Amino acid sequence: MARDIRGMGVPQITVSYLRSQAARYRQLMASTDDPRHVKRYRERSQLLDEEAELLERQLSASHAASPQGR
Repeated sequence: MARDIRGMGVPQITVSYLRSQAARYRQLMASTDDPRHVKRYRERSQLLDEEAELLERQLSASHAASPQGR
């Protein structure tokens, strides 16, 4: 069951944060020769990119649905 955590003092995750973390994992991927690490970093960067895209779509949809002038 999902809970609304906005009022609980939990920092919100932003699209830019997710993208910066994905870029960090891509840098780690480029700096290692271990195939297991490369695979792990690739998977994590892809997951973070996907989540950033999803969050961006959700934010766009909520802005489009909100009344104008607010």
